[in-house]
Amino acid sequence: MEIYLNFIGKFELPVKEPTAEEIVEHEKLKARRAKRAEYNRRYMEKRRKRIAGEEQKSKEVTVNG
Repeated sequence: MEIYLNFIGKFELPVKEPTAEEIVEHEKLKARRAKRAEYNRRYMEKRRKRIAGEEQKSKEVTVNG
């Protein structure tokens, strides 16, 4: 974020270094998100297979009448 003040000019805020606790919390959050993403990927894969199977069955029923 850039801030321009008429009487100072360009002003940059100092960058705050994360504490050890914040780093640990960030890593936990990252791991939790990765686990959730993997779960969602596997779920959607199973769901696509199930939907494809149901569509195939409905086509067979329509054709065989």
